[in-house]
Amino acid sequence: MPIRGENVRMRRRKIGILFLLPSVAVIIAAGFGTGSCIRQGSIDPDAGEETACNDLSGGDASGGESAGGAALEPIEGFLVYDNPAYHFRVQYPAEWTKDEGTNRVSFIMPPREPEQELAECFNILFDTMTGERMSLSQYASIIIGGLEKQTPDFSLIESNDTTLGGHPAFRITYTGRADEIEVQYAAFFLIRCGLLYVVNCATLPGRLEEYGETLHLILSSFQFLS
Repeated sequence: MPIRGENVRMRRRKIGILFLLPSVAVIIAAGFGTGSCIRQGSIDPDAGEETACNDLSGGDASGGESAGGAALEPIEGFLVYDNPAYHFRVQYPAEWTKDEGTNRVSFIMPPREPEQELAECFNILFDTMTGERMSLSQYASIIIGGLEKQTPDFSLIESNDTTLGGHPAFRITYTGRADEIEVQYAAFFLIRCGLLYVVNCATLPGRLEEYGETLHLILSSFQFLS
């Protein structure tokens, strides 16, 4: 029989992944595919892409430079996560736990208190878009509308245009409840070469600001490999 500490760790992990589910459901409803095929040259002009995509079938994620030639600048105390299939790279704190799943990767922060039930984490979701092509702003509107319906006690704090990895992106900050626990979220949405990337973070209320410097380093390290 698990001891109390083990029960808390199991519940913490469950809740940390649980908050992803509404976002995943909304993304699928918005036209996210389930396959891993990358469409070459598939551009959404409204999303800010101005040139044809490079050949994304064989990017090299092993070196110190991206396929576009941008040198990787290591961050002290951080590890590098490469995803050759979806052609991006990001750095994350070495003490965070990496957890990969279907079309997502999560970086789980160490709990601050022994009895903390929420696994605060930073996540990247990605997949091929299918169906009707939409602009980034149209996707953002659909996702916000879906979150309003599917996230208990949803409250939108702010939404604005931004950039991520040198590309136009859309950012929202909001609060909601996951398994009766109040959670604060920050999410970035980006369309590139027929793919939709969702980069988000979930913390206990007020901690997004506390993690601000670390999150800034992570987001600044996000880059495409081709």
